[in-house]
Amino acid sequence: MASSSARRVTMSDVATRAGVSRTTVSFVLNGRADAAIPEETRARIRAAIAELGYRPNAGARALAAKRSEWYGLITEIVTAPFAVDVIKGAQDRAWADGKFLLITAGDSDPAMEAAAFDKLLEQRAEGLLYATTWHRAVTLPPAAREVPVVLVNCFDARGALPSVVPDEVAGGRTATRRLIEAGHRRIGVINRDAGSPAGGRPRVSG
Repeated sequence: MASSSARRVTMSDVATRAGVSRTTVSFVLNGRADAAIPEETRARIRAAIAELGYRPNAGARALAAKRSEWYGLITEIVTAPFAVDVIKGAQDRAWADGKFLLITAGDSDPAMEAAAFDKLLEQRAEGLLYATTWHRAVTLPPAAREVPVVLVNCFDARGALPSVVPDEVAGGRTATRRLIEAGHRRIGVINRDAGSPAGGRPRVSG
């Protein structure tokens, strides 16, 4: 026997149950304080929503308002040691702003990353974070300019986007000072290649 899923409760269903127009329900759902709707009517609509289990269509609301309740995080750091801290920090900030966090993989694949940006923008994400496993310059797709974007552990090769990056000079200086204070005088450095922000001069000349 074929099974059928339950019909989705619509705004019209709420309007019928509350004895009001669909427009009135829409005004209440969208918090239209300028609409002259008595509090008793608003309470009746809210009761109908709860009784019927109505859930607003988030996609339609985001499209109408040209905004959503989402921040996006595009990242390759899922298995990195500091991934938990980055993701939790982003999640906590989103929650503090009354938003939720959408996470999608980047994996340093240009095609995958372009698709990730497009998908998050389709969801009307209001801001994006882009995080990498190691400190380096990155070039993001043009879509990254459509909403506010902050880079984490990397920086924009064009210098156009804000970023949060390690202080390589201070890191090298702190490590060297610790060794000197421990009485060491012959200190060696195993460095990355000179093209890396963490290699070459920063950690040595600091």
